[in-house]
Amino acid sequence: MPRPSIFNKLPERIRSELDARIIASSFTDFEGHSRWLTECGYPAGTSVIHRYSQRLRGRQAVKQATLSPSAQVEAVKRALLAGEPVDQVTAVERGWGFRLASIIYRLRRQGWPILDERDHGNGLARYWLEPGWSPPIPADTKKP
Repeated sequence: MPRPSIFNKLPERIRSELDARIIASSFTDFEGHSRWLTECGYPAGTSVIHRYSQRLRGRQAVKQATLSPSAQVEAVKRALLAGEPVDQVTAVERGWGFRLASIIYRLRRQGWPILDERDHGNGLARYWLEPGWSPPIPADTKKP
C-alpha cells in the first residue's frame, strides 16, 4: 500500500498557495516550489511536486471545460430537442459535467418524456426524445 501523499497533510492555506504558485508558473519551476515548501516546513522533492502539478492541471482543465449547472441543463435540453441522443461520455466531452442522470431525472419530473436504453456491455445509459415532441409553453409566457 503506498504511503499517504504529503499534499493530503498540508494545511489548506499552504496547499492553496502552492496551487497558485504552480498555476502562476505555468506548471513549471518544480525546484522553486520544492524550495518554498521546504522553507514552509514541508519538504517535498521535485518529482512529487511534478506529479501533484499534473493532477492539478487535470482538475483545472475539468473546471474550465465544465459549464455552469444551469447552462448544463440548457445544453442537454437543446441536444434532446435537436434529436441527438445523449449519454455520459457525450456530456463530459461537451463540458456538460458529470451529472447527466440527475439532469434527465429533473427534466422527466418537469414532464419531458425522455426515453432511454442501456448498453449491456458497459451499462452506459443513452437518452433521447420521441421525434417531434416539443416542450409545452409555460402559461406565463403565452400571449393573450
